Amino acid sequence: MSIKVTLVGRRTAIREMRKDLHAEFALKTALKKKEMVSALRKVTPVDTGKARDGWTTTATGLANPVKYIDRLNQGSSKQAPSFFIQRTLLTQRDVSPSGIIVRYK
Repeated sequence: MSIKVTLVGRRTAIREMRKDLHAEFALKTALKKKEMVSALRKVTPVDTGKARDGWTTTATGLANPVKYIDRLNQGSSKQAPSFFIQRTLLTQRDVSPSGIIVRYK
């Protein structure tokens, strides 16, 4: 005696699982980016507030379009140490950098 079991709709189920997994990953990624922006805003030196308020999320990461953010990150302000951006990001939970952390344009 043998029993045969046929799974019906498994391709649909797999597609739905992938869709759910993708949505969960996108949500967690968006939340982590917002958390990192918040952390960077706390440590960014403030004179006018422009650099602090310049932090934003992008499709691939974080950005700050303020022209002098690189000078601030190199230690031009006494309010924050050199490389405060890298230091802040490296202390974030569940963040494992691979490659360039800060890219200047």
